[in-house]
Amino acid sequence: MGGDSVRASTWMAVLAVGLGVIGCQVIVAERADRASSRIREANACIERGSYAEAIGLLEEALCRHPADLELHAAIAEALEGLGRRSEALTHYEFCARQDPDNAHALWALATACVRAGRHQQAIRALEKYARLHGLEKPCLRLLCYCYCKVGAAGRARQLRSQADLLMDGEKGAAAQPDEGQEILQYM
Repeated sequence: MGGDSVRASTWMAVLAVGLGVIGCQVIVAERADRASSRIREANACIERGSYAEAIGLLEEALCRHPADLELHAAIAEALEGLGRRSEALTHYEFCARQDPDNAHALWALATACVRAGRHQQAIRALEKYARLHGLEKPCLRLLCYCYCKVGAAGRARQLRSQADLLMDGEKGAAAQPDEGQEILQYM
């Protein structure tokens, strides 16, 4: 009878631990749902142009979920809407540090750097993006622009040639307007 009692106690302990883990998972899921809810509310505010209201919602959620990358990205977008680019850039940098191989995080960081006039930092983010996710036309165009801004016209021309080759390879490229024409003024 002693062995049955030990087995029963062991099973009770396993069950209790299992329920505890499930309980923790439920709590984490509920917290994630609340963060997602705040992001949806904030996105609605951003669409209306109510950037300050969006920031309020997101900062409150960020206090509870400081590592949530979606919250950081959303607050960065709202901050940019208010013209607070350096603060927005801090959030984009956080996202790129936390998930350094994420294409969206790298692209958001690079474009935010360009808007903030930090072309060298944008080049680093874009080159990493290209190494990890392939060299696409928008990436080439932005790299070209950034290299022009930092005074590396030779590298910019080289990238421009690569972008032109990509365009030539696309079906119907001749019918499409040259979206990078404005970059030529810097060369």
